[in-house]
Amino acid sequence: MLSALVEVAHRFQQEEVLPPPGYKKTESIRWVIRITPEGQMSQIEESQIPHARPDRQRSAKASEDNLKPYLLVDQARYALGRPELGKTREAKLLHRGFLTVLGECADATQDRDLAVILQFLNTCASGGEWQKTAPKDVVSKWEKIAPKDVVTFAIDRGTPELYPFERESVRQFWVKHLEQEFVSAFQGQCASCGQAARLLQTLPQEVVLPGQKCQITSFNREAFKHFGKDQTLNAPLCFTCGLTAAQTLNHLLKSETHRVILTRQNPRKGTQNPLRNQVAVFWLSRPEKAQIEAMEIDLEAALASCLDDASPGAAAHLTQI
Repeated sequence: MLSALVEVAHRFQQEEVLPPPGYKKTESIRWVIRITPEGQMSQIEESQIPHARPDRQRSAKASEDNLKPYLLVDQARYALGRPELGKTREAKLLHRGFLTVLGECADATQDRDLAVILQFLNTCASGGEWQKTAPKDVVSKWEKIAPKDVVTFAIDRGTPELYPFERESVRQFWVKHLEQEFVSAFQGQCASCGQAARLLQTLPQEVVLPGQKCQITSFNREAFKHFGKDQTLNAPLCFTCGLTAAQTLNHLLKSETHRVILTRQNPRKGTQNPLRNQVAVFWLSRPEKAQIEAMEIDLEAALASCLDDASPGAAAHLTQI
């Protein structure tokens, strides 16, 4: 099943409905700060960019031991060190983390534009000297950026191009960066792709089901240990396959074309039990259409319609081990 999810991910990525590994499609980017190739402020655009952008699981209060910035696209607290009221120290910590990851990416990719963005953030943005000579509308927009507004950067060359976070070299770095957080010290063969790699110890993304979040594999009891190994090492996966499988399953669960809720517990009736929520996901390896007389039918949509219209059967009785 995991291999099938990884395989169909290529189809959904080509259709641009599934982001690359380690990326997400969520709220639009609010501001684009454009910088000249020399590292000076050029302009600030109010934006509604829906592009897929770097993602990671980020929860709990930020600290030295829990500092998880996104790469090149983040809230202004991280990207610019713009503090919320009374949280100047926290904003400095978040911004330092943002600069660290950006610097590591610039070194690893040798991307000149990333070095320029880093130079801008270390000089112009922090000192604010550019505001003395900048146009009033640019200064006005800079001051309007709120701490939780999503910000990204671009080098202003006057011609349309990919944003830095969309470049393939940056995407590859981001996967490698995230990998260090979740892989174990064990080398092995991935059960999905068959490649030799360091194996996942914990999965990098939760699957969101009605009423709960969970992982696609679980080895959290002593009885499931094998040769002294625990957690996900009992189902050997490399980082990319584990992440891709989870992202693909989440996409299927959100898609009305690929998901049908078979049974869903009514929380108002009795004690909540997420195991009574049952969802079916389905897909074809590639889009298929059938011609019936003069009508063209999308087979995936037809399958979804048949399952959705069916009378719900009795829910399976599941017991949590």
